Amino acid sequence: MTLKQLEAFYWSAVLGSFSLAAQRLQMTQSSVSKRIEELESSLSRQLFDRSGKHALLTREGERFLPLASNMLELRDRAMTLPSGDVPLTGTLRVGVSEMMAFAWFPAFLQTFGREHPELRWAPHVGDPHELQRMVSKGELDFAVTPGPITDLELKVSVAATLEFSWVASPRLLGDIRYLSRKDLTRYVVVVKAENSRISGLMANLGGEVGYDAQHTLIGRSLTAVVGLVLSGAGIACLSQAYTKVWREQGLLVSVDCEVAAPRLAYFFIKRKDDRRHILDRVFAHFALNKEAAETRIDARNALPENV
Repeated sequence: MTLKQLEAFYWSAVLGSFSLAAQRLQMTQSSVSKRIEELESSLSRQLFDRSGKHALLTREGERFLPLASNMLELRDRAMTLPSGDVPLTGTLRVGVSEMMAFAWFPAFLQTFGREHPELRWAPHVGDPHELQRMVSKGELDFAVTPGPITDLELKVSVAATLEFSWVASPRLLGDIRYLSRKDLTRYVVVVKAENSRISGLMANLGGEVGYDAQHTLIGRSLTAVVGLVLSGAGIACLSQAYTKVWREQGLLVSVDCEVAAPRLAYFFIKRKDDRRHILDRVFAHFALNKEAAETRIDARNALPENV
């Protein structure tokens, strides 16, 4: 019996799929199957029922799973003993939202990558619901995504917070740098999605001051939203980090508004039962982030990204 055999068994059982276990362990499905067969041979018992399409445990497998989990946990605890902070190696499959792919992930790769130059990354950009699903199913090792985080089986920590602000083309606003609630309703507001927080806010304003809902323009992607705002088609509420380059070039200007722009939290998420040392090191990186650590936000009621 080897730890590699136990690992192949554990992840096949937890994920319910030999192929997903192979992806997580970065090996071929045939290699995973071989290790499990070798483990079954050494134990003289069948751990999986292979009569169907899914990796279903036999009764023997169900009894053995907690033991395998305990042995792997001891392995992981041993690996966390002080070792002079040995640089990490391997490949991590990480999910990020569209905003984070531009405004945060490159800087994270630069700082974390400097400490761990041999670590490789396989990024996936998706919407928050997709990222949570992929982490939960084991298709991603971890993700950094806005809330709300609804899966109770995910471990959550604040990774970063982004400040948002209202921005527009100077061609649209001229010298105007402050908008009251009523002033805001005179402009087309560009949003990423129909169900965004800003869309709802503008709908509420409509009841107060007669705002026409048709004055909300849906961009569907951040690239489209920025393109529309740069063209002077409307005003938008976007991350300051995301719009920095255009503001520095004078193509966009920030506008103070009576309708306050939000401060949005982004969360590091991974499976609770994924105790790999490499993920603990990444998780610790976020926990040591002073600004993030001091941000007390309920991940399950946090604001969505598509403001």
